[in-house]
Amino acid sequence: MVFIDGGHSIDTIKHDLESVLGSGTIILDDFYEEDEFGKNQDISKFGCNSILSDYNYQILPIAGRVSGGGLVRMVRLK
Repeated sequence: MVFIDGGHSIDTIKHDLESVLGSGTIILDDFYEEDEFGKNQDISKFGCNSILSDYNYQILPIAGRVSGGGLVRMVRLK
């Protein structure tokens, strides 16, 4: 099992993910979503959201609040 929770930039997460592809279970942190006030992180710069389009993944149910607005979740690659 690999848990990716290092840097928050897209480039860092993408590099980390590419380094462990082929491993059993891969969990990534920093999947951002809007909160109930419509606030979110800048997913054009941060988080794993934009790199997951090439993968089959499951969003895990637990969410945490992000300072400044938004929610953060973890995802599991299938």
